[in-house]
Amino acid sequence: MGVAPHMIPRRGGEKASRRTLQEDYMRLEQREFGFIYGPAEVTRIASDDEKGWVVLGIVTAKTELQIYATKTGKVRVYTYGGREWKEKTDEAE
Repeated sequence: MGVAPHMIPRRGGEKASRRTLQEDYMRLEQREFGFIYGPAEVTRIASDDEKGWVVLGIVTAKTELQIYATKTGKVRVYTYGGREWKEKTDEAE
């Protein structure tokens, strides 16, 4: 997997090395209820063993999402503020 040029941080006008890229963007840190991976923090928010659903959170510097997954595999994504994020459909077809 290649490194996207826009993801390479610039320091003092020089290109950053792959090591710098990993240090700055691909940091992996375990947390009590999740982990931080690069610019994203992933957290277990809630679950129901009896009904079989789980809620995960993903937080970045620009957005917060909550992902709700049922035991049947249905997934719903909610944005900050509780609005459901719907997949855009191409109605022209």
